[in-house]
Amino acid sequence: MKLEPAGRASLDAWLAASSAWVEAGLEAELRSREGAWPAALHGAVRYALLGGGKRLRPALARLCCAACGGG
Repeated sequence: MKLEPAGRASLDAWLAASSAWVEAGLEAELRSREGAWPAALHGAVRYALLGGGKRLRPALARLCCAACGGG
């Protein structure tokens, strides 16, 4: 199935917004745990969580939640 240009732009925008939402949540969670772990562990967790990527799995989970009536 090929998406129309407007549909593709809408999908890209939604994925970008979802990625920003996930990044903000991960960043907030990491900040709340600062000092709870040794610095080296905290750095490793930060690297693993915020190392980049398209964040497709969280976006799909968010989409499923919305489809089931969640926020």
